[in-house]
Amino acid sequence: MSDKHVHLKNKYISKAVELADKLLDVSAMGTKEVGDDSSMIFFGTIRDCAFKIKKLANELLEKREK
Repeated sequence: MSDKHVHLKNKYISKAVELADKLLDVSAMGTKEVGDDSSMIFFGTIRDCAFKIKKLANELLEKREK
């Protein structure tokens, strides 16, 4: 695989991490402002998905560094 191809993949993985960070911000703000149970479940789901995206992305980046 060419260096350019790896660089592009890493670029998109890094963008996914940035998106996950934004989702975590949305979840935190939503959790603070909304108190009903269904909204808490919604924002908790967003938070869980963001953590999963970050974990998988970081694992991919670590594999590529080896």
